[in-house]
Amino acid sequence: MRSAAAAFILVLALWGAACQSDEPETSSSGGQSGSISSEPPWGLDTVPMPDDAQAVQDTLEALPKRLDGLDRAEVMATEVRYGDGSTFVRAIDLAQAQAEGFPSTAPAYLGLLASSGEVEVEKKETNPNAGFVYLVNKNTAKDSPDAAPRETFDAAWGAAGGAWLFVASAGSAEERVALANAFLAAVRG
Repeated sequence: MRSAAAAFILVLALWGAACQSDEPETSSSGGQSGSISSEPPWGLDTVPMPDDAQAVQDTLEALPKRLDGLDRAEVMATEVRYGDGSTFVRAIDLAQAQAEGFPSTAPAYLGLLASSGEVEVEKKETNPNAGFVYLVNKNTAKDSPDAAPRETFDAAWGAAGGAWLFVASAGSAEERVALANAFLAAVRG
């Protein structure tokens, strides 16, 4: 990946989001019926999110060399991959995403994904007034047009007014939790 914007495009391709709306959805705390809301997952809202390129890189470099039986495969400025590369944590610079025509805020980005109809939403908070926003979902991804589909367990989170959004994708719910816990530990230092 050459940039966070390219990573954003890959995440959209993996999640199959086709919707172009920039309006965030509200959770049940925002009064919209039929939406899914819950407590933020895995305590991710208990630490300040990295909010500049150096803090993001430092956090990703602090992720463990081995995670849930998978060796760390690659570390880049905005991404850490494990195993065959399909398990990862990625940071998306929202200013770069906006320059590419995508949502410029974490709530709008997550609202786009949640409303795409392409993912099975498990938990979400996309209200921009919430302070901390997240989306936990399952998805069926295809790595290429001729590849067999595979189920992914994804999560994305960030400060509602932050400059970065963090995305984790794994092959199982347990690996997804391990990625989130490793991120949390890396932020805490």
